Amino acid sequence: MNKALSYIGIACIVLAFSSCKEQQHDNREEGARELFTRLADLTRLYTDSIVNAPDSADIDAIYSRYEKAFDDISTKVVPDTDLFMKEGENDTIVLLQRKLIETRRNRLASKKVHFATDTIEEQSEAHP
Repeated sequence: MNKALSYIGIACIVLAFSSCKEQQHDNREEGARELFTRLADLTRLYTDSIVNAPDSADIDAIYSRYEKAFDDISTKVVPDTDLFMKEGENDTIVLLQRKLIETRRNRLASKKVHFATDTIEEQSEAHP
């Protein structure tokens, strides 16, 4: 009986100390929220920039900068953070990227966009 009481006493002490211990906070979900916000804001910003780009060279340069910025954000987070994004957040990122790609394609197909060229209209000394 004494042994049983001592085991119960030890169990009570362990439970008391474990309940006092500060719970470790899992910040992967917070990291996923931040990752979502940063990627969504970035994609919206670059979509707007493509809409307002004056010519094809600017559109391509903007898209290249977007890809680099997206990769920079994605690689600077803890691995597997994206796995903690909610399904709706993942879907939103995909939809925003589709909109960006569609906007780029439409702008390049538009007759309102000036196509930048690498040629010089005047003749040079090397090519008369």
